[in-house]
Amino acid sequence: MRPYFRVLLALLTISSALLPQKPVPICGLPHISQISPDAPVSLYKAVGVLTGDRRFKIRKDVPSTSAEFIEVDFYLKHSDTYFEVYVEVAEWDSGHVDSIAVDTLVTYFRDRTFPNSISPDEGIKAIAEDVFGPPPDIDNNGKVYILLTNVRDDYDPDSSDSYVAGYFDPEDQGGNGNNADIIYLDTNPGNVDTIGSDIVYFRLLNTTAHEYQHLLHYRQDKWEELWVNEGLSELSPVLMGLSHRLLFYYLENTNVQLDSFEGEIADYVRCGLFFLYTWKQFETSFIQHFVSLAADGITAFESALSTFDKPSFNDHVYNWHLANFLQERQGVYGYRDFGPLPQTRMQEAITRFPVEEVGRSVAKLGAQWTVVTGGEDINISATRTGAEPRLTLINGSTGAVIPAPNLFYEGFRDPTFGIDYTYLVVLATAFSRSAHHALYLDAEGNYSEDTLSYDGNVDLSDVTFYSLSDVDTPGEAAVAFDIDHDEGKLAAMQFMAHNNDSVRVRIYRGALSPEKMVYEGTIRGAPMSLAWTTFRLPEYIIVGGEQIYASIVTTTNALAYNENITVSHSYYRPPNGSDFKPLDDAASLNGNWSIRLFYLVPDTSEDEKDIPLAVGYFYPNPFIIERSARSVVKLEIISPGKPAEVRLYNILGQEIWKHSRPADVFSPIVWHGLMKNGRLAPSGVYLARIAVSDAVVCRKLVLIR
Repeated sequence: MRPYFRVLLALLTISSALLPQKPVPICGLPHISQISPDAPVSLYKAVGVLTGDRRFKIRKDVPSTSAEFIEVDFYLKHSDTYFEVYVEVAEWDSGHVDSIAVDTLVTYFRDRTFPNSISPDEGIKAIAEDVFGPPPDIDNNGKVYILLTNVRDDYDPDSSDSYVAGYFDPEDQGGNGNNADIIYLDTNPGNVDTIGSDIVYFRLLNTTAHEYQHLLHYRQDKWEELWVNEGLSELSPVLMGLSHRLLFYYLENTNVQLDSFEGEIADYVRCGLFFLYTWKQFETSFIQHFVSLAADGITAFESALSTFDKPSFNDHVYNWHLANFLQERQGVYGYRDFGPLPQTRMQEAITRFPVEEVGRSVAKLGAQWTVVTGGEDINISATRTGAEPRLTLINGSTGAVIPAPNLFYEGFRDPTFGIDYTYLVVLATAFSRSAHHALYLDAEGNYSEDTLSYDGNVDLSDVTFYSLSDVDTPGEAAVAFDIDHDEGKLAAMQFMAHNNDSVRVRIYRGALSPEKMVYEGTIRGAPMSLAWTTFRLPEYIIVGGEQIYASIVTTTNALAYNENITVSHSYYRPPNGSDFKPLDDAASLNGNWSIRLFYLVPDTSEDEKDIPLAVGYFYPNPFIIERSARSVVKLEIISPGKPAEVRLYNILGQEIWKHSRPADVFSPIVWHGLMKNGRLAPSGVYLARIAVSDAVVCRKLVLIR
């Protein structure tokens, strides 16, 4: 075997450790919270003598909709003035828990946390109580009980994607439970018998910090909304210097209501990420004040924001959505010293013009992302039905927010689009409720976006992740692409990385040599973990006639690879190596890296595309005329290339006003309230008839003087 493959091939033996962790741990509290407070409580008492040190009541089936308990025996494995650790007898005897795991739990709960903790010399208990408040101490003994147990959750190793990793049970704070401050940590499949592995650090300790927040929060606000409670519990491990969940579960679909919680993995990530942003923006003192408030949910947020003289809740949510995309190191559009985060995934890409996007909907407190690319000199406007979403335009190449008017009342044109920058990002957000809108875009040129890949169109189950380097010098993985079209524009590339560690992207034209490199840069944010990351180039690269090589350069990340491919287009340059070598020189590495290219080619299949008549609604409506102000009412009409005519009638059917708009004008119709005779129209109800060619639409307007 040739020496230059030694670094890569040596990692074959550890590649299994880089595969995604299954099943995914979740919290049991959302299940328990769904049980009616009036539901009858059943207890199945243990039969026989006590086999351990103490007998506790635990949930018979955590996901169940009924409140059923069983009695289980536990060994006492640690006791001091402030907390005790118990292990279920069957779990200890079976080896699912060992003494090293218990000692680790005690050390990090009592004595210290991790280097990135907000206080590394303090344990989880002290930090959590400083931030979230003291425990309820329902039994007045000053102790917290940690129970390591096989959580009964219907887990099936052959079919379950998740398992209940732990829970806090409010029944322990009342007459039906154990009358003690308890958190429950799972030991099967969450086995905690191996120190120094992810199992201990990210399952045991992460779950401990998560569930302990629930216990503390119960004293502060037992009726807290679930999205807040879970969001704070997701923040808790981060405060201890532990890791957060894989963020792509949320960032791949951000069009979800923030203040909802259905128990999906994406719900945990969404709520946790929001509180992480809040903490990074407003610091620990804000979180401390927020959890001390008796109010719940958004009401408590508004109160805390007001106390700290911060933006409104809606503005805070809006800034958070922008921060997830822009990731600036300073200011409100970023996470300051945290990150970078994985890229926010665009829900749709538009490359053909003109286009009418019908039926768009954005969830309350959610975010919908659209990328527009391919043309030049763009015109954009929008209409809505019902609530008005907030639309924001972003220069995708630079990340700058584009100053644009309200697109529902005034069209916007940017002649630099497609010339100074390659893609436009449209962010739609809604606040009081979900909102429906339509985007209308026109630009010079039509393109189709073609994809080139040699990875077999695989998903996560078909690949293995390989580190490109095991030293301080980066390795580089490249794929050669044959682009047949002579007029193509390279627009984006896609790759699948193992983690969020930074990578560099390089594009070569014609050969894999430094003088042939035509682009090098880093992506905005971080790669998606265990998912496809799309990187759009800040400037187009004209392709055709020569091979294009796309590469990933990294020291600490790993790249997906599919060796079930007969023809290899892939290359590798090891750390400290000067030359690329084709992978098929080594028989055990036949196949291809998970790297893809997206390029735009002129689309002449349809030179003209008619856009149906699109008419918005009068705004404001009712139209209140104030004598001291120059009041106007506007009506947005989208009719590219066609003249529009508006006639306004009173309730008697008499025409009081008429306006014609030429075909080359895109601005909204404006009425100042004056009739044809120059006088102000009286208060009343008016009907507008809008005609474009053979299409006619009517709109109602209420005028108040």
